[in-house]
Amino acid sequence: MFHFAGGATEGTVPHPTRTKISRVQYSPDPNTSLLGVSSWEGTVRVYNFPGNSVAAQEKRVHAHSDPVLSFSFTVSSPRLDYAVTC
Repeated sequence: MFHFAGGATEGTVPHPTRTKISRVQYSPDPNTSLLGVSSWEGTVRVYNFPGNSVAAQEKRVHAHSDPVLSFSFTVSSPRLDYAVTC
């Protein structure tokens, strides 16, 4: 678990303590409360802050075979064939 503060936002994230964090980023979508954390151990974890909670819940983990030094949130939109690409 780690504690973070950024501007008016402050909270705790249940991130594994033995991982070395390489990047932390909020989602740019104002309709979500998502925080992404990448690590040298090869994971990107996405946390959600439900409601006005300051305690995050892990929403998704993406595992990679090599260190993840950077990542970015993007807004996905469907094409005319209704396919969404990542």
